[in-house]
Amino acid sequence: MTNHVRLGRIAALLGTILALTTPGTAEPPATSDTGKNTVFEHPADVQVNEPQLTPRPEPLRDFPVEQVLDVTDFGAVPDDDQNDVEGIRAALKQATAAKVSTQVRFPKGRYYLDADIETDEYAKFTNDALAMARAERVILNGNGSEIIIRTPPTGFLAMYACKDVIVRDFVVDWDPPPFAQGFVRAVDREAGTFDFEVEPGYISMDHPLWQRPNRKGYDSIRWGMLKDPEIPGRMKRDVPNVYFCDEWEKVGERTFRMKLRNRGQAVNFDVGDRYVHVDRNGGGLILCPNCERVTFQRITSYTSPGLDYGGGGTKEVAVLDCKVLIKPGRWHTSNADGLHFPVSRPGPWIEGCTFEGMADDGANFYGKGAFCTEIISDIEFVLTPHALMEVGARVFVFDPKPGQKLGAAKVVAVQRDGPRQRVTFDRPIHGVRTGSEKTDPQFFAIDCTGGFVFRNNTFRNIRRFGILIDSRDGLIENNRFEATSSCGVVVHNDPDWPEGFATGNVVIRGNTFDTCYVERIYRSDTSATISIKTNRLGWQPAPYRGIADILIEDNTFVNWRNLAISLGCTENAIIRNNRFLGDDNAPAGVDGKPHVPIHIFNAKRISVRGNHIRDGRQLVSGAIEVTDDCEAVDVRDNTRP
Repeated sequence: MTNHVRLGRIAALLGTILALTTPGTAEPPATSDTGKNTVFEHPADVQVNEPQLTPRPEPLRDFPVEQVLDVTDFGAVPDDDQNDVEGIRAALKQATAAKVSTQVRFPKGRYYLDADIETDEYAKFTNDALAMARAERVILNGNGSEIIIRTPPTGFLAMYACKDVIVRDFVVDWDPPPFAQGFVRAVDREAGTFDFEVEPGYISMDHPLWQRPNRKGYDSIRWGMLKDPEIPGRMKRDVPNVYFCDEWEKVGERTFRMKLRNRGQAVNFDVGDRYVHVDRNGGGLILCPNCERVTFQRITSYTSPGLDYGGGGTKEVAVLDCKVLIKPGRWHTSNADGLHFPVSRPGPWIEGCTFEGMADDGANFYGKGAFCTEIISDIEFVLTPHALMEVGARVFVFDPKPGQKLGAAKVVAVQRDGPRQRVTFDRPIHGVRTGSEKTDPQFFAIDCTGGFVFRNNTFRNIRRFGILIDSRDGLIENNRFEATSSCGVVVHNDPDWPEGFATGNVVIRGNTFDTCYVERIYRSDTSATISIKTNRLGWQPAPYRGIADILIEDNTFVNWRNLAISLGCTENAIIRNNRFLGDDNAPAGVDGKPHVPIHIFNAKRISVRGNHIRDGRQLVSGAIEVTDDCEAVDVRDNTRP
């Protein structure tokens, strides 16, 4: 250890002691050997404006109907243990064809849906047991009925281009669940294998499901997760959040020797560990692409072969008072995201819901970028159809390799020929390259997505992020995030998995974050409970400050880990009146590093005021970290008793 590093650590420790024992004392800025300034007060003359959110219409909650169709009149019989899928399909078909507003009523009971996506022509096309297309003014009223799906990869309901539809009061489950669950019985770290004994009642690893060809179009549709030994759904602490296994062999009646694709990951396995293996080759709970003003109310589900609620190109979707819950005895719920809505504006309204135990993000919202296939001139380009351009759209071009904006313009003309769209802009854009790889520039329509509302929801014990926003213009208010394996809320772009661009205008207010970041932190030094950052390739911070207009206020961080708030590559942001609380039960810092309540880097016009820090753990000196590449950062009136 060099003298410079040793002296830096001594200074940091001394600063921590002074901060804890001298109430109200402002610490002088101290530059650490990492080039960061740790400050408690740093007044600056800064004018920062609050975000101005676009008003979002209230959700569709009810409407009068002119006729009622009872599914029992079409052949569905509750509680008889027989397949009801044909009767329910017939009722949905008549409701879709009706010219008047219609309720499809399910007399309360248990209904079974048997429709394998490999053999049932209807389900083969949709991936789901039930579907509606272009339905308008229809209410599906479950009256608390239970839906049981007995073909593991088959989803529940698909809705295509529907308008003014409400689905309410169902309980949905799969029997057997569409995943394998069991215990690790042996580990060979040198060979990179572990023996997995599947519990009775779950699909075994010799089930035909695991041999079906990939229908999804992306590489990895099957993987495993290590779970907490005591808390159902929660990830095992301090290990990676995913394990890819493509090969296995049967070594016992229900025991299989699993070969890890990354052999070195076997070090994370211990005999007796809980393990879950998932397949994402089928449908989901509810899919609603290109739908407008559709609402899902009071639906409880316990698992899903894919996502729970999602669909691209939607407008004014609402998910109200719905629950995705871990059933007693299980350690997992859904095989994909709880909510997944690409290219949706106004975005979804999510209120009063609970999402727990999922294999992917609690929520994911994003736009899509278009690649350039031909350069006609510096104002005219031929683009891929990944993001449809409309006349009047505001567009900017981002080059992910250097992490820089190439230009911004407004669309003045579009000519479409099949998947080819020739787009003319009102001003030149320089530096564009042709290509459709993730390393190539992308054209983003700024207003194609956004206008979301999250209010009074709970996200707990799930893999990855609570809410992932690759979008803009929305509210995250009064939610609870508990033991998400990674960040609670992320606002960013992701060039490595090309999805969207979060340009900002986001309010994060009144939320509670409790013990987030269970997994090993592996992405970057900016991983945090709330993480806001513009990325270049490799999940590294971009030079471009592509996110603007952020308000983070009145949130509570309990037993947070590593960084509580990390804000970077951003302009015009306010962090105020938040509480940072830690106790003796809080997890230790990663790799022995001190905890950082607020971390700001490559940012301009930032106000940090009125925050309260009460944490007896080792914190970074000054508690608030500001890097030297920031401009006009105002830090004042924060308290640390």
